[in-house]
Amino acid sequence: MTFIKNKGGRPKLSNSEKRIAEIHIVCNKGDKTRIKELAKSYGLTMTDYILRKCFDENVSFNHVEFLKEIHVLGTELSRQGNNINQLAKYTNTLTIEKKLTPEIAIRLEEILLEHIKKQEEVRVAFRTLIREMAK
Repeated sequence: MTFIKNKGGRPKLSNSEKRIAEIHIVCNKGDKTRIKELAKSYGLTMTDYILRKCFDENVSFNHVEFLKEIHVLGTELSRQGNNINQLAKYTNTLTIEKKLTPEIAIRLEEILLEHIKKQEEVRVAFRTLIREMAK
């Protein structure tokens, strides 16, 4: 019985897919830094970024960075929800103790209406973003 050892790793590229040809360019440090930052912002290597730009291929945004930003937004929305729950609990406590004044009720209503407007703005922004991503 013979065992074939699994070599593992990445499959070998064909000769036509290998990047063996080199192009050397000369630029100043500022240009190199800018290209490097642009490539990084798109989640690409400098080589991939330059090749895509040279061949007029679409350079889309960095999905990883986008998802990180979405996560930050989700966390902030969660915090806002917790704050609203605390306000509602405090309002209920004041109502039970018969200490809820009209001024507090009016101010709470203003805060909630402002939050609803901002929530709608976020919803519209997300829908626009999703539509743009689908293009």
